Amino acid sequence: DAQESRGLGDVYKRQPVKAFVNFNGTGTVAIRAGFNISSITDNETGGYQCNFTSNLSSSNYSVTHISSQNNAGHDSHGVTYILTNDMSTSSFKTRTFKPNSSPATIDKTTMCYVVFES
Repeated sequence: DAQESRGLGDVYKRQPVKAFVNFNGTGTVAIRAGFNISSITDNETGGYQCNFTSNLSSSNYSVTHISSQNNAGHDSHGVTYILTNDMSTSSFKTRTFKPNSSPATIDKTTMCYVVFES
C-alpha cells in the first residue's frame, strides 16, 4: 500500500501535534514520555527550555500545558507562561510562578506540554 510505505516523515508533516512531553520538573529534570522533544534544560527554579528533536518549520506555533499541584496547600499552585521572545524553531522556554502575584517561581513535579503547528 502506497500510503503505508510513506513512513513516519509523511505522517509527521500531516499531523498538527508536532511535539509533546511529560517530565519531572523537580530535582533532576527527567522526561517521562514524549515525542519530538530531545531534552529539557532546567534554566532556573520554575524555568525550563524544551528542545525539539526535529526543528519546526517556523516559530509560529502554539503550546498548551498543564502542571501538577505539588501538595494540598495553595502555595504549591503555579501559573506557567511561555516566554514568547524565546520561541524558536528548535526550542521554547517557560516559567512557572507562584499564584500569589509575587515574582517567586516554583518547580512542579509534573509538567506537560503539547506543541501544535499547522
